[in-house]
Amino acid sequence: MNELIKQINEFAKYQYRRNSKLKVFALTDPKRSVSALVLEKELDINIEIILRTFGDENLIIDLKKPHRFFATIGTRTARKYNIKGVHIPSKRKNNLNYKNQNINISASAHNLRQIHRALKFKADFILVSVAFFSKSPSATSRPLGPIKIANICRLFPKANIIALGGINIKTAKRLEKIGIKGFAGVSFKN
Repeated sequence: MNELIKQINEFAKYQYRRNSKLKVFALTDPKRSVSALVLEKELDINIEIILRTFGDENLIIDLKKPHRFFATIGTRTARKYNIKGVHIPSKRKNNLNYKNQNINISASAHNLRQIHRALKFKADFILVSVAFFSKSPSATSRPLGPIKIANICRLFPKANIIALGGINIKTAKRLEKIGIKGFAGVSFKN
């Protein structure tokens, strides 16, 4: 089994052994992760998968279980391919109306303004980043750490805040009791 898949599955198993109700999201990365088809086949069935297609429909055509995926596509395309939900990157410029689309929505946020924007979209899950130091090329900002993430959870008590970036078993332990609803990452590397 691929080392990346093994790390993600081990992280999820750690959560399940603890009877945790916290969700686990695996994000695709063109340079660091395996294909969506491999993730679909090898990842534990309880792991949510965010496929960063950036609008490229060709990356979702061959999925066998599209209902497992959130993807960076429009709602029409999501319905066409039976995708579980739409993922809204923090850098999306347009203000598409997702409010009444009857589709699951996840959104990335790097600051309070982007969290408010995700709430306007009625995002089911808000991936707040960067939680901890990460080697990801997209992790350019200073890590938030547990205190700032706890403050975000207090500011937005009804939001499903998901910690993204630098998440592994050790860092997850620092966040488990602060009100977050889950963890997200590409590798969950210890």
